Amino acid sequence: MHPPMKQSSVSEGDRHSVVTKLSTRRGSDLELVAQLQAGAREAATSLFDRYGQHVQRILWSILGPEPESEDLLQEVFMRALAGIDDLEDPNRLKSWLAGISVYAAREWIRKRARRRWLSFVADVPERAQPRASEEVSEATRCTFDVLRSMGEEQRTLFSLRFIEGMEVAEIALACDVSVSTAKRRLKDAEKQFLARARKRPALTSWIEEGGRWQVP
Repeated sequence: MHPPMKQSSVSEGDRHSVVTKLSTRRGSDLELVAQLQAGAREAATSLFDRYGQHVQRILWSILGPEPESEDLLQEVFMRALAGIDDLEDPNRLKSWLAGISVYAAREWIRKRARRRWLSFVADVPERAQPRASEEVSEATRCTFDVLRSMGEEQRTLFSLRFIEGMEVAEIALACDVSVSTAKRRLKDAEKQFLARARKRPALTSWIEEGGRWQVP
């Protein structure tokens, strides 16, 4: 589903810059986790400022335009703060938050299914991006409509891979499965999605182009 990428050359200076930035982030995460585990009040705000958008993107990718998304965002960080002492490797703070986000989203889907709250929410919440065209808005609506017809696990895997753009290894870590299992289930999820999406005229061109399912 991803378009082929052109091979690019990276200078030694650029490579050093990237490594330096990654090292800085790791160090800052180490410090942040230490502060959180020590109970520093300002650390909670720093955690949200650093990873709030990351968590929000994951929830949006899985759930789509649901009015409860903002509440669930707060819930994810409440769970993270409550369980921060269980984080053994501070370098995995970002992926650890992704795992909590995935678990919370899947839990919400299960509860919603049990209560039969499966109607589509027509009013898409405002986002800090330009207003989408009517064609893209309809494709977005149909995409999440199709996702809602899929099983909880298939919906989550497909969303993380083809909407959020996460790597398979990241998805495996977030969903607590092996990479081989993630690959196998992703293939099944993609097959299920395409079988349903081909029945939607608004999604036909996207399928033919083989583009990434990027939500506006």
